[in-house]
Amino acid sequence: MLDACTFKTIKGVPQKIKIVKTVHRYRKPLNLRNIPRIPPPYHTYCLAMNIIFPGLGTLVASRLVESQRKRKLNLIYGILQMLLGIILIGWIWSVIWGIMIFYRNNGAAHKLKDGAMDALLK
Repeated sequence: MLDACTFKTIKGVPQKIKIVKTVHRYRKPLNLRNIPRIPPPYHTYCLAMNIIFPGLGTLVASRLVESQRKRKLNLIYGILQMLLGIILIGWIWSVIWGIMIFYRNNGAAHKLKDGAMDALLK
């Protein structure tokens, strides 16, 4: 935002000085920006699939998302969750990711725009 203020007069002519206000915005970490936004009934199914079989719900969610970048990243996340599910790290990651998909697409949060999620995550 720019504000114009009158400060000094040089030879009787007021000079305008622009003051720039810097606003620092909170940027979500990369993982939180890539949570897919999917149609309402499927977020519950993806959570259940991620709990039962690690990575399957993430793979299904990657097919339902519209953004090509989010589709590719969630496909990679789902494959990694399946591969790491053998040593329990992938299963824990899959359950947490399924819960985040559920909350991202549940109720009022589903109707918000992408930038409005910042206020909810603070």
